[in-house]
This record gives sequence, structure tokens and C-alpha cells, in this order.
Amino acid sequence: MKNLSFSMILGMALILTSFAGCSESEQELKPGQRAFFFNAASITELELAKADPATSDTWSATAFRKSEHPPIWEIRSAPGRATLADRAANGPFLVHLLDTLVTLTVVEPAPFGPPEGFGLRPPLFAIRVKTGDGTVKELHLGDREPRSGGAYALLPPAKRVYVVRGAALQMLTNLASFEDFRQRTLLAPLISDDIDEVELFRKGRSTFYAQREGDRWLDRKNKRLRGRAAEIGPLLDRLTHFRTESFVDDPEEIGRITAALSKAPLLEAVLTDRAGKATRLKIGEDHTVVVSSRPSAAFRAYPELLGYFEPFQK
Repeated sequence: MKNLSFSMILGMALILTSFAGCSESEQELKPGQRAFFFNAASITELELAKADPATSDTWSATAFRKSEHPPIWEIRSAPGRATLADRAANGPFLVHLLDTLVTLTVVEPAPFGPPEGFGLRPPLFAIRVKTGDGTVKELHLGDREPRSGGAYALLPPAKRVYVVRGAALQMLTNLASFEDFRQRTLLAPLISDDIDEVELFRKGRSTFYAQREGDRWLDRKNKRLRGRAAEIGPLLDRLTHFRTESFVDDPEEIGRITAALSKAPLLEAVLTDRAGKATRLKIGEDHTVVVSSRPSAAFRAYPELLGYFEPFQK
């Protein structure tokens, strides 16, 4: 039993839940009542399965919380037990999802009928959360209910299907694939306000340098920068929010990309935070990228990343 995947456990649960009626011991939820209530801050693990018949996007993954501030989550298991070079999960998304899941409210009980009549065999989304003390809660979401704008939901081991609504339903539409479960923001959790020093290079030659002093930017001689100073903030915002186009998970390809960019990157940004820790972002002519804060990984970037450096190369 302990080696069963979430999808296998889910299948067993659905076999047991053959019809959407209340058992004698099951207490019916009332309209307006919270459907899936827990303390979001206490959640240490989240397991999510998706089975979308419209797109054939079917996968399951588990992530656990490594840090609360900033929100850092790591992927424990990936679809098909795939080996990921970079196991960073989309922490901000998962935190926001947990916050919205607890606000799901009951609209009304669904009519009696089998789970497949509500898109719950298998469900579009199955979510299981676990707290530090081992408490587990589970939610299955099926077809949308157009009259209310909600969706049909099941809360195992209960057998009653309800219509629920809330912001979490829209949040889940952002999970177009497993790639969106991963941390696509290259420099996360680094944010622009934490960067005190920036240096840019092109083909190994330094093209720009600035250091922060309060609300001013200074050059190497501690003199106030003119002209480009107003462009530094937007540059840092773009870099720290930039999302990778795709992940490279093949070890041999990662090795080739890392070796090439270690030797001769086209562009490089060295961003030093308030604690003196430097993050190095290296970019190749073919838009491949490595980041020192994610040393085992390589990525492919959208072409516009190269354009961010253009104003600072003159």
C-alpha cells in the first residue's frame, strides 16, 4: 500500500464512492459553509493530480514546503516518477492556491447521481494537503456548474457531491501543464528590492556597474550615476520576474550547456543582494541560460531576455 501513487489511491477512493449520496453518519454541508477548510500556514505538503479530458493533460505531482518566508517549495515527486534536474516548485502560486482553497464555499448539494455524471471519475483536479502533524485533507473538483459559476466537488471520504465556488477555481485554470507547477521564474526568490549591486557583461567584458546607496545608484567611485540610473530599477524588475520558456532535464544536455556558458557566455548579470550574496545569470547566443542559485539546472529563455541588456551595452 505505501508505494501506491496518488492516482492509484484516487482510483480506489472513487471505486468506494460509487454514488453521490450521503451516508448515515455523514453530516451535510450547508450553503455558504466553507467546503475545504484548513490553516493554510500549517500545510507542509501538497499533492495535486490533474486529468483533463479536453486537453489530455494528465499528471500528478507532490511538493513540500522548504521555507515560509520567502515561500520556497520543492517537488518531491514528478509525473511518471521523472527525474528533474531542477526540483523548485512554483512556491508563490502554491501559497496563493492554498489561501484560495480555504475560501471555497458551498453553493448547494448536487443532485443525486454517480460521480462520472459530475466529471468526478476521474476528477479534473484532485488535491491532497498535509499538515506538520500528519493531518490530511482531500478535495476532488469536477465539471463546472454554469448556473452558479462554480464546480462540482467531492471531499473524501464523504460521498456527497456539492457545488462549490471561489477564487481557487480560477487559480487552477493557470495550471495549463505540469510546467506551470514548476518554478519558471529564473531568479526566484530573489526580488529587485533586495539587490544592492549589479554588474553586466557582454562576452566577458564589463559593460555596466552600479551599487545602491539608499534611493540612489552609485558608480565604482561612489559617485552618483546619471542618465542610466532611472533604467536600473526597470531592468532589475524585468530580470527578477522573467519566466523561462522551458526546462532542460537531460543531464548530458545540461552538462554541455553549463560547460559552454561557464567558458564563454554571450551575456552575464551579477546581482549581489544586501547580505553580499551574488547570483550569476549567464546567457548564450542560443538563449540557453544557467543561474548560480539553481546550479544543477539549465533553461531555455525567450529571446526578449537578451534585449534587456541592450541599453547597458552602449
